[in-house]
Formats: sequence, structure tokens, C-alpha cells
Amino acid sequence: MNDNLGLSAEERSAGGKSSNRALRRDGAIPGVVYGGSDSPIKISILEKDLVKAAESPSFATQILKMNLGSQSVDVVVKELQRHPATSRFLHADFLRVDPDSKITLSVPVRFLNEETCVGVKMHGGQINRLINDIEVICLASSLPEYLEVDVENLDVGDNIFLTEMSLPEGVEILSLTRGDDQDQAVVSVTEARVMEVDEPEVELEEGEEGSGTKAATHLDEMNLDGRNITGISHTRGSGYMFGLQSGLPIEGLSWDELRAKDFDDRLQAIHDETFCESLVAEAREPKSCGIPLQKVYFLGLDEAPDHNSAHNLIELSKSAGEHWSETFLRLSRDSQGRGLFNWRMFGGNLKEQGDLFSSEHLIPGLGDVGAHVSQIMDGGWSSFILSHYVRETGVFTLPQAIKRMTADPAAVIGLKDRGILKEGMKADINVFNPEQVTELQAVLVNDFPGDAPRYIQRARGFKATVVNGRINVLDGEPTGARAGQVLRHQ
Repeated sequence: MNDNLGLSAEERSAGGKSSNRALRRDGAIPGVVYGGSDSPIKISILEKDLVKAAESPSFATQILKMNLGSQSVDVVVKELQRHPATSRFLHADFLRVDPDSKITLSVPVRFLNEETCVGVKMHGGQINRLINDIEVICLASSLPEYLEVDVENLDVGDNIFLTEMSLPEGVEILSLTRGDDQDQAVVSVTEARVMEVDEPEVELEEGEEGSGTKAATHLDEMNLDGRNITGISHTRGSGYMFGLQSGLPIEGLSWDELRAKDFDDRLQAIHDETFCESLVAEAREPKSCGIPLQKVYFLGLDEAPDHNSAHNLIELSKSAGEHWSETFLRLSRDSQGRGLFNWRMFGGNLKEQGDLFSSEHLIPGLGDVGAHVSQIMDGGWSSFILSHYVRETGVFTLPQAIKRMTADPAAVIGLKDRGILKEGMKADINVFNPEQVTELQAVLVNDFPGDAPRYIQRARGFKATVVNGRINVLDGEPTGARAGQVLRHQ
């Protein structure tokens, strides 16, 4: 492990969204230090200092010396939140550590001697990196910057498993502490197959007419040629969401004033005609909004989000004879502030997505559910498959859709005890009414530490969710049962 990196921070008393935004405007990043016997401490770090520290390859996997006022605290990075569009830091969480106490942390894997691998150099194989980071448990003072895996002697057909890795003294792989049945391959060498193409492929942009069919056909052809390739895709439009209840990606002093208010005060403010005039005036300034409004779509006023709208925010405003910011404010008022706007960064054309799913080698289900929790919400994708692609368009039959969402992904990632209803398998079951299943509009809540926000999304039509044989959700409400297990890198 390298010498500890240094990081200076200041304790802050204020919390909440308005104070956090004020910090960011002043070039600082809000954060929290958790852990140990002491209470959590709200901190602020200069953005430039955090950016510089994060340039170190070992930043996320080594003990940091944090100068906090007159005291020095040993910490490790717990979580770094970034803006989905700009990648700028938004929030930083750190965990206090005692060099003599054990901690759990994900450590990157470094693969050695790939260029001299026997299977590649002598027999034309290819290396498949199956795991890129591993969660370990060890004394904080023994935390490695990375784990090494030497592939030089691997031939075609060979693997290296977690149980075969050489670990630094005192370091254990967390999953293996639960038993050897948690073992899995870290890297493999397989035979390389090259598909000959008679004509150069013509690339189509996502959403372009014919792109779904073309991509599905190409995927099928590669598998017919002997490759074992499975794709994964979004099921409907996905990307950054904003609205009165959440982020407001518009620059201006009046917009800053609006951002500083809580939800109820925001809703009251947009009913003030004079204040709205100032908001619109600032929005009319060049480059007032940092996202492409021609790709922003209103998710509607109904109970379920509208992912099929063909009219973006610019088109909606033109048809109404108003500026796009006026449309935003009007729809926000009409929805009592709950209306959301979606920047369709991925999967925006449902017709092309349906054509894409014609390939049996394509699994629907790609989404951002656990990373950008305050900017993106894809939690309803499975409900959308059942409502849109089964019930409304018939792209899948119900059995086909269920297989694509359960057995197929379980097989691809090697979960041999899940994915089908069979004696001896894990009893993970959803009980639902296929005629009623619908994803509902996302809602922003502030239930994370420090009142940090996240989107949640519920669904209609589900009776119960069973995990490992125990009902953990009944009629849309948690029962308190927690029979599941976190699956990492499996």
C-alpha cells in the first residue's frame, strides 16, 4: 500500500439541499464521515482538492489522512456521487477506519502477463475478464490497492477461480467467507472466433428506422457463426430526469432562488406571476440549459409515465406558442409539481426496441437503478415489459417475457439455483395480475443520510414478492421480512 493520501476538510453545521447547493456554487463538495464510535460528521471539501486526490489510482482503495480542523482522521472512500451528465462530484461519503480493525471494501483486480498468455500467444485464444473488482475483508492497515491475477500460464479452456487466487496475508474474499459454494471464475481463456464479413456494416444511430432489426439480425448472425454472445438493452427511454420536485438544470439567479426552496415553497413560487416572468427571462438567455432539450420528453400527468410520446419539450412549447421554460412551468403547475421530464439518453424509440428484442440472444433489462439514484430511475423496467411489450404490443408472449427476465439472465451470469420454479431452486417468486401490471410515476424522496434524495418507483398489479420462500412485499408494502442476500459479482 502506498503512503496515505492527504485530504483536507472542514466541518459544517448546515445540511439539506439548499446549503449543499450553496457549497457547490462556492467550489466545495458536501460530504459525511461515518463509522467508528463517533457520530457522523458533516464536512465540506474543496472540489479542486477532491478532484486532485481522485486522480490517484489507489484513491478508492487506501486509507486517506483527512485533516479535519485540528484533528487527523483515517478514512476510506465509502461513496462518491457524480452528476450524470458532467461527471462533476456532487457528494462524498467517507468511512472512519481504525488500522487495527477489519473493514470491508471493493478492491480492483490487476491482470498480469496478458500479452504472454499461453492460450493467446500459442493457440490464438482470447482472455475474458469476468470480475474486475472483488470485495475483501481485512485489517484497514492491510488493505491492498489491488489484487493480482497472473494469466501467463493459462491455455484455452482454463480458468482462474476466486479460491485459486493468491491473496496478501490477512486478506479474505468476503463472498468466500460464506462458503466455497460462492466460488466463481475471475478470468478465463476461450477460443477466439472471427466472423468473416462480406460487406462492411452500415452503422445506424440508436432510434434510426431499422436500427432495431439490424442490430438483432447482427447479433443472431454472430451466434450462428459460433460465437456465444448475449446482449442486454434498455426497455424504454432512460436518462436524466428533472422536475420541480428534483433537479432544475437551468442557470440563473431566479432559478438558484427556486432551487434553494423546499418542494412546497417551490410549488408556491411558480404560481407567482412576477417570479415566473424572471424565471422565463433567464431561461431565454443563450446556453441557460445544459442538456439537449430536443431529447427531453414530458412523462405525462397520468398515473403511469408516458414513454411513448413523440413530442419533445421544444415541440410541445412550439405547439402551445410559448417558450420551453413556460411549458415546463405550466406542466409543473398542472401536475402539482410532480411532473417529470426525461432526457432520453438511451432506448427512446419503442418501435426499434421491440424490433431489437426479436433476437433470442438479447435480454431486456439494462437500467440504472442503484447508481444515480437522484437523477435516473429505471426500477420499473420489468413492469413495463409486462404492460407494453406483452399486453399492449405483443412483442413477447407472457411465457417468453418471463423467461427473458428470469431464466435467461440467470443462465448467462451463472446463477444455477435461480431463474426457474423447480424443487431445490431458490424460491424467488412474483405473484401478479398480467392484465393490471403497470409501472407508476417515479417520486423523489429524501430518506438517505443527510436528507440526500433518491427516486423511488412503485407498480400496480403485483400481489406479492417472495424471496427465499418468505414474503417480503405484500400488496405493495414491505412486510419486514429480509430473507434475501446481496449478490456481488455473481
